[in-house]
Amino acid sequence: MSDLRKHAPQANRSPLGIMALISIILGALFFLGYLFSSLQDPELATESESRRLVFLFWAGSFLFVQGVAIGLFHIARDPHFATGATDALAARLQDAPLWKRVLYIPVVVLGHRRARGFANASFQIVLGITLFVLANYLFARHELWRIDVTKSQVFTLSEESRALVEEVEAPIRLLLIVPEAGLNNENPELLRQLRALIAEYREANSLISGEFFNTLSVSDALERQEKLKALGVTGDLTNDQALMGLIVQIGKKDAGEFEVVRSKRVSLDELWQRDPSDRSGRRLAFNGERAITTAILELRDTKKSVIYFLTGHGEPSIGAMGGSGLAYWVERIRERNMEVKALNLVEEDSNAVPDDADLLIVAGPRSQMTKIETAAIATYLKGGGDLIFLAEGRYESAPALGDGVEWLEVGLEDLIRDHYGILCRDRIVSVIREVSGGRQVRTADLEGVFRFSHRHPLVRPIQRGRMYLRTARPLTTLTIKNVITESLLKSLEGRDRAYFGQANPGSRERGKPGPYSFAMAAHAHDSTGKTGPKTPSRVVVVGDLDFATTEFTSQRSNVNLEFLMNAIQWCLERETRIVGKVKIQEPTRLVMTRDQIAQISLVAVFGLPSFAIGLGIVAFAIRRRS
Repeated sequence: MSDLRKHAPQANRSPLGIMALISIILGALFFLGYLFSSLQDPELATESESRRLVFLFWAGSFLFVQGVAIGLFHIARDPHFATGATDALAARLQDAPLWKRVLYIPVVVLGHRRARGFANASFQIVLGITLFVLANYLFARHELWRIDVTKSQVFTLSEESRALVEEVEAPIRLLLIVPEAGLNNENPELLRQLRALIAEYREANSLISGEFFNTLSVSDALERQEKLKALGVTGDLTNDQALMGLIVQIGKKDAGEFEVVRSKRVSLDELWQRDPSDRSGRRLAFNGERAITTAILELRDTKKSVIYFLTGHGEPSIGAMGGSGLAYWVERIRERNMEVKALNLVEEDSNAVPDDADLLIVAGPRSQMTKIETAAIATYLKGGGDLIFLAEGRYESAPALGDGVEWLEVGLEDLIRDHYGILCRDRIVSVIREVSGGRQVRTADLEGVFRFSHRHPLVRPIQRGRMYLRTARPLTTLTIKNVITESLLKSLEGRDRAYFGQANPGSRERGKPGPYSFAMAAHAHDSTGKTGPKTPSRVVVVGDLDFATTEFTSQRSNVNLEFLMNAIQWCLERETRIVGKVKIQEPTRLVMTRDQIAQISLVAVFGLPSFAIGLGIVAFAIRRRS
């Protein structure tokens, strides 16, 4: 035993054991990298990622086998393999065969005090990392908990898109065709953003799959065209530049193979739109979700819903980009695979609502309709048509009435009242606040003084949101046989609310307090209270027009746009598409003045290095004194 102790220092200087341990650890790390990288979608893996996986696998295999071989050689050749363990164990293993030495490796390692401490610390570290990785994998795969810190929630599928995608019943493939090198050179984040979004769609519905095709991976043009044809790509296959983008394909699976039925191409310009305010042209806004969801809707819904906006009575233009127009709302409608058209019943040859109309929107007419127009709308509703009526309060001074006003009836009020039990009252509702001296001030907008119905599906998902209106026209419910009429938006009750409706907007009289209803929905039913066998007409009436203009619908602090979109989906009997907050992807901007940029540059270039040097000098001085 004394000979064994004498040779212990020499044995500790042997590098073979350390080399074997390092090689095995490196091989294990490479294998971990390979395993966690392969957790991503292999169909969307780029060539560089595929090469990285191959490298990790073979490098890990080589290092691990090399470590095991060196370790076995060290154990077999070194007579002092058990140096540092107990004397009895060292003596027993000095001349033991190889299999016995290998069998006693754990006992030998744990026989060292330092080895036991190292093994204990290593086990705790590995256990902690394993638990973290497993928890992260579990949350990512099953969405138990995840935080998207981007302002526009780029990496999270919106509630609306998720509801639409969950309805998909046919297989859909998202085929990304782009030269990997070209896209990565322009912006390394672009490919990552798109692949993360595709993964969100796959998670929402297992029928959706993703695939990546690198146009640079096949040098031969004919071979590349054959591969594109096998993927169901049609059109001009010789123009690589035109092929770049995302192809959304809907089809069917025959014997496990995806067969394309219809497809739609989404260009790179549609996925990433350049910010017009950026003079350099480098800032991009990711609009992938909007483009992909719209493409899926177009492929799934072969027949577009047609929505008509009534014109000819001073209604706001559906194409006007200003704050008083309806262009923002109309654009959001078109993004959901709906066709928007203008309708002038006076100019129509048949003086009737077209047969392809799925919904008619009358948005705040400023003049009275003719009897022919009202009769055409009545016939349309009687045949099961749907209507959204924004009943803006209009009035004119009436000298014959003294201090009174004459209310403008556009022609739909009687129709809505008699057939659907919704009465548009001749009042204007506004918020009046008392200021110093008892003077009353009418505010410009109605905000934060409403509550949504918690029962109606149209507003249930947005009942915690804030609705903004101008001075609005109140509505009253009447009882009509076989018609269900419900209030959607009511004013809050309580004396602390200075909330009044004035029958004479020009007078100083103090109106009666609420509560008032400003939005109502109605639909027909049979005598049992259930929806009839035929598709009944659905009607939504709102006592304001301004809330639907771009000034209000483009603001993300309110739910005006959500209310309008849900009203359309409810009228079209698509309750599954009624959702909460709609996500609008906007570019993230950091605006700084030249002085601010100069100050930040000064701190970064001179301030931080000077601070680090100062800390070093202080630390050196403290050490010198001690």
